Amino acid sequence: MRLTSRVESFLGAHPARDRTDYLRSRFGVVAALAVAVVLAVAAPMTAHAAGTIRVSSDGVTFGPTYSGVLFAGIAKIVPGDSQTEVFYVRNDGPDDGYLRLTLRDFSGDALLADGLTVSAGVPAHAGSAVTLSKATPCWVLNEGIFLAAGSTVAITAGLKFDAESGNPTQNSTANFDIGINLTDTAVALASTDCGGSVTSISGTVPKADVLSYTGNDVQIFPIIVTAFITGAGLFLVVAARRRKRANDNEQTTPIRP
Repeated sequence: MRLTSRVESFLGAHPARDRTDYLRSRFGVVAALAVAVVLAVAAPMTAHAAGTIRVSSDGVTFGPTYSGVLFAGIAKIVPGDSQTEVFYVRNDGPDDGYLRLTLRDFSGDALLADGLTVSAGVPAHAGSAVTLSKATPCWVLNEGIFLAAGSTVAITAGLKFDAESGNPTQNSTANFDIGINLTDTAVALASTDCGGSVTSISGTVPKADVLSYTGNDVQIFPIIVTAFITGAGLFLVVAARRRKRANDNEQTTPIRP
């Protein structure tokens, strides 16, 4: 029997009040279904774990943990310096995925953290440079790097020291992690969303130093030396000309009897 026939049969066999209650109940069910459909369509997509990550410092030997510390081989860093280091990530899972990289767990001098930025990405998907001070607890560096099942990608990590950083950062150090996870979608999450389980690669900032002259200060000593040499040279030239003029006058003056 069709739905309309059932409704008409019910309405004809029940008084007005029962018919009103019946219609209200049916309308409530339809409204609830409509709301559920709208919420399902409007609900934001979420990124779920996809596969297993393996990391490597040389692109040959991979494991669940990273053997080494990024930038540990740098003796010192001065304002204006920038350094890069490459690490490798492999998707060991059966499904394709998208890499998400986060800067996290900063520890060290707060002044140094404001002057240092970290980046991580690939040439076609460089990501953003983020100050270390934002890594409390984390800040996204890059997301959406496609990584097919079984494939490997080389990630370039960058470290840059602001040229305007001053003497208070001298002898300061800092440490941080780059967290890596693989998601099943390239959807962007909040910048402060640390994600779920991640594989962490540790990084360190070498001892900060300062330049003797940064280019913003006037270098007094070279100016003084240059001025002295120039002045001495002019004095010698003038003295030589005076002597020559005196000698010429002596030679041209007639001798009277």
